[in-house]
Amino acid sequence: MNNKSNKIGRNDPCPCGSGLKYKKCHLDSPNKPSVKISELDKAFNNSYSKKYCSVPDLLKGECEGGIIKAHSVTKSSLEKISQNDHVFGFNISSLSSAIKNGGKVRPKKIGKGVASIFTGFCSKHDNSLFTKIEDNNFSGSKEECFLHAYRALCMEYFTRKCSIDFSNLNIITELHSGKTPSEQMFLQEDNAQHKAGLNVGMKYLEKYKSDFDNMLISKDFDNFNSLVLKFKKIPTVMASGMTKPIYDFNGNLIQDLRYLETTPVDIYHNTFSSAGLGYVIFSWIGTNMICENFIQSLNQIKPCRITNAIIRFLFSSCENIYISPLWWDNLDKAKQQSLINRFQSNDSLYMGYQKNYYL
Repeated sequence: MNNKSNKIGRNDPCPCGSGLKYKKCHLDSPNKPSVKISELDKAFNNSYSKKYCSVPDLLKGECEGGIIKAHSVTKSSLEKISQNDHVFGFNISSLSSAIKNGGKVRPKKIGKGVASIFTGFCSKHDNSLFTKIEDNNFSGSKEECFLHAYRALCMEYFTRKCSIDFSNLNIITELHSGKTPSEQMFLQEDNAQHKAGLNVGMKYLEKYKSDFDNMLISKDFDNFNSLVLKFKKIPTVMASGMTKPIYDFNGNLIQDLRYLETTPVDIYHNTFSSAGLGYVIFSWIGTNMICENFIQSLNQIKPCRITNAIIRFLFSSCENIYISPLWWDNLDKAKQQSLINRFQSNDSLYMGYQKNYYL
């Protein structure tokens, strides 16, 4: 940005998008006190404290028992990797902690009872919809794969709605307080781009949610596809989420997401244990070359390397990830830092070390 573009006239529209003149809006921001991190933390936590049932509208009249803290990773899976009733996870719910640590993150102990939870289902539907994957051994049926993916989608939908609410709060525009005009413009442009990305992403999430809801109601899973990988050992990393794969496992670009007009293709992934075995599911809707190329590259990996490839993929692509404390503590520091670097690059589309999951 050049210096000329940094100059804002008193009577110009304020760059924050309020519709007010600059003199009536952010002109005096440099003289105002900066927003307290504790206030930002409070607003952040309030935005993420939504409570609603994620079932299709057709089923909402059947809700009972109040909104509960629903697990997005099966409770039995978290139990299998816990140590003293705790697992390791990345706590991204505290802005003050992130700022204090300079944006650096490390996995921390989380109680197995609160790991992976979100307030996105009522008691009745969390039990009735997911009993097949919570209370029964996994058989690999299309319906079971769908239910794992549906819960991952519902958590992503829940989180995206919370993020949009937070981005629209007045306190976000007040972050410019105490900043110079050029700093204000940078923050305003950055926030505008962030909000635009959230809103575009939400538009596609709403479509995917509608597709999943229709499958849930009709019990027709013919258009739902999955690759199920079975392991003799219980996974040391459990996860549930959805991602827009940019690269395949060979490091080839399979979709370019730098432009908001691009229609993204999502793939759903779930890692869990059942009957003493480990499972990883990759799922997608319909027929599309992006997911098929992604899966083909995964199938080309030698069996002796596939576990590490999946772990690297999960750290590179998922925030809703939980780790065996025993396994993590036994990793050498260099490997721990490599995985942390992958996790921190989740939101960066073109980090070089993220291109190849199995190297």
